[in-house]
Amino acid sequence: MKRLLALLATAVLVAVVLVGLAWWQGYVSLPLGPSHRELELQLRDRGTVAVGGPLPFGLRRDQAPLVDYTRFPRLRAALEGRDGAAVVRAVREYHLDGLLVRTDRVVGPAGSVLRAMCEMRAVDGMSATYLDETAALYEVRDKVFIDLADARRLVEMVRLVLQGASPPPERLFPAPVRRAYPTEVAVILRDGREPILWRAVRGGSIGRALVDATYAVLDRWSTRQQQRYGPLREAI
Repeated sequence: MKRLLALLATAVLVAVVLVGLAWWQGYVSLPLGPSHRELELQLRDRGTVAVGGPLPFGLRRDQAPLVDYTRFPRLRAALEGRDGAAVVRAVREYHLDGLLVRTDRVVGPAGSVLRAMCEMRAVDGMSATYLDETAALYEVRDKVFIDLADARRLVEMVRLVLQGASPPPERLFPAPVRRAYPTEVAVILRDGREPILWRAVRGGSIGRALVDATYAVLDRWSTRQQQRYGPLREAI
């Protein structure tokens, strides 16, 4: 009887270890583990995705081939440099289907493209198709040119809407912003350099997505950040 119990205990221990290893490597998910469902949906059926930083804890690895960016020499040089165009060229050269970058820790040298990505800052030629407090998924996108003066007006428009103003009619937006161009726009609020709240919204044009993302930030602020920072119109 004791021998049978010992064998059962050994079998259970082996099973626990095997399941634990499979979970640690991201091949199975456990009910109590961290959930990355939305990110996993974004990764599903993609080709090779380069990864900047450790994989998010509990992220399943069977949705797409996830490979550390250092395995691609020219991509590594580009990400650790300061030229976003070089990153775009390297992504295309290696036929990568995205860049997954951690956003909850410092990644890459100061001033590098990789550091900008981990801080959710704009990088020429790249667009974030998914972002949260743990990771951001970037891919190469066709460039839409927005004049610098127009970009500043759009930022001011977002600021005014966050303070309570109504957005202008879409027909008043610059042509590149109002034309039909399915895209995702993120509005990010920072406390100094630290992102404290952001929302990304898809829309049929940049202008429409920008307005919707601004209202999404307003809605989220009232339920999450107001106790700490006060009313949004007074905090910005």
